[in-house]
Order: sequence, then C-alpha cells, then structure tokens
Amino acid sequence: MGWVEGEYDLMEPMLQSRPKREGRRSRRTPVLVPALIAVGETRYAARVLNLSTTGALLSSSSQFDVGSLVTLTCGTIDIAATVVHRGDETLGVTFLAELDQDDIRRQADRTAAVRAIRQPSAESSPID
Repeated sequence: MGWVEGEYDLMEPMLQSRPKREGRRSRRTPVLVPALIAVGETRYAARVLNLSTTGALLSSSSQFDVGSLVTLTCGTIDIAATVVHRGDETLGVTFLAELDQDDIRRQADRTAAVRAIRQPSAESSPID
C-alpha cells in the first residue's frame, strides 16, 4: 500500500480531534504507517494511527468483528491481537502480549521520516 499525496494533511485533523480516553494502561503514540491485518490466512491492508505497548488504533476499509483474533504486521512488529472496538473505517485492538517500547519508537521514527520528506525544510529547498 503506497502513500497518497496529502494523506497526512487529511489524517492529522481526525487524529487530533479524537477524544482522549482516560485511564489507559499505556500511553498511545501517534503514528501513520502502513500495516497488514491477518485473520487466518487472509491479509488486509491497514494503517496504524496510534500505537502503545498494549494496543493500537488502525484504519482499514475492511470490516472486522469485535472479538476477532487478528495478527498485526507493521515494520518489525508481528503481534497477535483481539479487536476490541470498531468504527466505520477504524478499529481498536488489544495485543495478546506487550509490545516493546523500541518497536513503538521505530514506528514513530518511520512516521517522522515520511513527514520530513513530505514537508522539506527551507534548508533543503533549491536556491535559484
């Protein structure tokens, strides 16, 4: 799944406008990276919108039932999870094992790298 021009501009307001849930077991880190969700042998395209050591918020046009056992694959992450809620094009998953903080940092770094490419600084602009 490739990146669509302007995708960050479209997704960022949605991520910032989401209400913050109190009492989370771990802090969510906003990311925007491609992923795969597997149910059995079938894989579906998705994007990870936020990530913590205990779960994630994903965007996918595929529908998953609450309670479904899935596997999330994203970069160096390959982890089993249960779908705990779903919206029209989002779903929340809770991981069956805790995710390492280094994996979260790597996904945040991937997001930052793509943002830097999409929004070059004045230093990298060509001089006429």
